[in-house]
Amino acid sequence: MNICLRGVRLLPVLLFATTLILAGRSVNAVEMPIVDGVLWSKSTTLGKHAYLIGVSNLLEVEYAYQKRNDRPPSDSQSIVRRLFESTADLSLDQMTGRVDRWYRNHPDQLEKAVLDVIWLDMVLSR
Repeated sequence: MNICLRGVRLLPVLLFATTLILAGRSVNAVEMPIVDGVLWSKSTTLGKHAYLIGVSNLLEVEYAYQKRNDRPPSDSQSIVRRLFESTADLSLDQMTGRVDRWYRNHPDQLEKAVLDVIWLDMVLSR
């Protein structure tokens, strides 16, 4: 996910992300919530952007690692390449808008994880 950050003030996003990380230090992995439509719809735009930046960073590191080792797993073994390539041309605002729109159009599926929505709306729809 090569998210375009032009026009986004990074300091507030970084401060928010740091706060989430520090707050999460006392939380067990078992207690860590999956970000779904309920949590997404209660989040601010800043929170949504911070989530997408975190996912993007994880994907970019994994994608680079796979390319560097010249042994990327097949699509049946990994979703990284498909996610990365399918979202490379989308900005933060475009991705946020698409996730918002998906949940608005599927109000009965708010329990679906945001990553599932990204997969359905941005990868499989291509």
